[in-house]
Amino acid sequence: MVDFSKMTDEELEALVNKNKRQDQPLDLSAMDDAALAALASGKARTASKAASVAQTDETNARASWRPQTDSIGRAALGGLGYGAVETFAPSGAIDLAGRYVVAPAMYGMDKAITGIGNMITGGNEQPTSLEEYRRRAGVTDPLSRRLSDVIPMDQGKEGTWARPVSDITELLPQAIMARGNMAKNAAVFGLAPGAAGYVADQAAKGTRFEPYAKPAAQFATALAGGIMVDPARGQKSVVSATRGASDEQMGQAMRLMADAKQRGINLTVDEALAAVSNGATTRLSNMRRLAENTEGGRDVLSGYTANRSNETRAAADAMLNRIGPAPDNPSLVPVRAQNAAGQSLDSVRQAINSVAKPYYEASRGARVPQQQFNELMQDPAFAKMLGELRADPVKNVRVADLPDDTIGVLDAVKKRFGANIDKAKSAFEPDNDLADILSASNRNLVSVADNVSPDYKTARGIVEDKTRRLLEPLKAGPLGTIANSSDVAGLRSAIIPQGKNVLERQDREIRKAMGLLSSVDGQTARDAVRVASGAEKNAAFTPRTVVMEGGDFYGGSRFANAVGAQGQQRKNFLAAVDAVSGRDAAKEVNTTLDALAATGYRPATGSRTAFNAQDMADLRGTSIAGIDATRPFAMVADFIEQARMTGRTKEIADFLTSGNVSLTQLMELRRRYPDLVTDRMLDKVIGRGGRTVGFAGRASVPGLISSDE
Repeated sequence: MVDFSKMTDEELEALVNKNKRQDQPLDLSAMDDAALAALASGKARTASKAASVAQTDETNARASWRPQTDSIGRAALGGLGYGAVETFAPSGAIDLAGRYVVAPAMYGMDKAITGIGNMITGGNEQPTSLEEYRRRAGVTDPLSRRLSDVIPMDQGKEGTWARPVSDITELLPQAIMARGNMAKNAAVFGLAPGAAGYVADQAAKGTRFEPYAKPAAQFATALAGGIMVDPARGQKSVVSATRGASDEQMGQAMRLMADAKQRGINLTVDEALAAVSNGATTRLSNMRRLAENTEGGRDVLSGYTANRSNETRAAADAMLNRIGPAPDNPSLVPVRAQNAAGQSLDSVRQAINSVAKPYYEASRGARVPQQQFNELMQDPAFAKMLGELRADPVKNVRVADLPDDTIGVLDAVKKRFGANIDKAKSAFEPDNDLADILSASNRNLVSVADNVSPDYKTARGIVEDKTRRLLEPLKAGPLGTIANSSDVAGLRSAIIPQGKNVLERQDREIRKAMGLLSSVDGQTARDAVRVASGAEKNAAFTPRTVVMEGGDFYGGSRFANAVGAQGQQRKNFLAAVDAVSGRDAAKEVNTTLDALAATGYRPATGSRTAFNAQDMADLRGTSIAGIDATRPFAMVADFIEQARMTGRTKEIADFLTSGNVSLTQLMELRRRYPDLVTDRMLDKVIGRGGRTVGFAGRASVPGLISSDE
């Protein structure tokens, strides 16, 4: 078409005047390019005729596109239909699939395409009938023919387009049903190989290579595409597996790995992240286990953790030595501790009595009125207790100079009442009746003494109050447990309570008890904590029924769990260490327990098979939810990814064993792929596993500076 925009007004006017009727003036500014073209070409000589010719040309131009559009749509449908039948239908069902699945689908597509063409052209074309499509789809030996072959291929533009469209689309059904991202598979394993196959087929026409050119080109293109697509799959899988951890926890993991390294423990990245996130990165732990079970990562990880049992044992021994050296005679420590605990309780009792002593001394010689004393003597229990007191040369010494009716003697009788009441209640067969009788007589005695001497009442109130608030809790708590036991089991239950015996705020009791014990005998107090925790260590590192590879891999985490891996239990143990060995020792113990506890986050051998399968699929870039296709191009992706798994798992193993260098890289990758960190879709598919060992983090103990400070 002539480009009128490049013509001057004079040239345009001359061209139009040459062909127009001379008796009709024309307004060129009111005419469009199509009308001007009609005048310039001589098809019209008047303005009205030019407009009519222009409209006719436009209609014809639109109509010329319909056959091409129709043929391309049918060819694409034919390629897709052939590929679908090849993919899903067994040989005996192909004819039925063609007649009752593909033919109706082709008819529907043809009807839609015809309708669109009629809308564009204003025509009234009719689609090929459904019966005709069924007849064409029922040809013999359908596996040797494309369904597109039964579609008429008209000569001209539509014929030129139909063949490549059919070839390009025939692999799509297999590709999109392969496992993985549908769009990626469609492009890499469907359209690209289809196009390459068509080009190769055309290039090899008439040569001896014609039978092989197309399938060879298809396979080679799919193979190359799979190798080149998404080279960062390993990195993305690791990033996705850390979505449960925050950036702050990434920094905590770096510090934990550094602390563990200083104590001779080589933590992996997955262990450190699981520890600081309280097990929220289970996917990364499972990925590590997956790498250990594959050729690529096995050598790296097994070499890195081969000495784990010795590392954790040495760290535990160093931690215990920080509390105090192992005693030469550990079997004697419980007895020594029992004696020291008894002395501690006596010292508290004496301190209470010393406060009340001035009041006792002031009331000691006060006399009970004769009538009241006679009433007391009429009580058989009182008379018996007084007679036993006077008959006891040891107990009577303190009141030998006092008459029977003095407050000093009554106080001594009161103590004898108390001893006999306890004896009656704690006998092998408790005598509760006797205990009640003695208690009633004792209350009557106390009432008389309080009325006779206000000083005695004050002294007794001091003793009872402080005994209730100070002495009784000590006797009922860890110090009393040690005082009543002469074996290691008693020390362990007092210093390192377990299970249901771990109580809220119990660390305060333990701190006070061990502080009192240390004030009596500091060496014995340290030895008691050392022996109790050493017994837990020996139990944790005792060989188990199931022998882990590389020795007792979980000994360190079992020890940490026993003495204080988490929460209140950690506070209890740190309180004992702080009381007997000082704050610096407690800080060192706290940090070491963090490192030991983290070693328990490695999933055990053979665990979480389903999770391993999902992680394997994630590394390959596939999904275990998809079906297994039965045609070659549906399996090309799996073939490629299996070949790359060795390299990927080794890459992951190297990453997990590179310490803070890996964590620094991981933080950068999380910024590079933020969607992988925040996307929750994978969690909805596979769920999230439980935890192996809890993690306390930095224990917050009153009066104890954390190891961070």
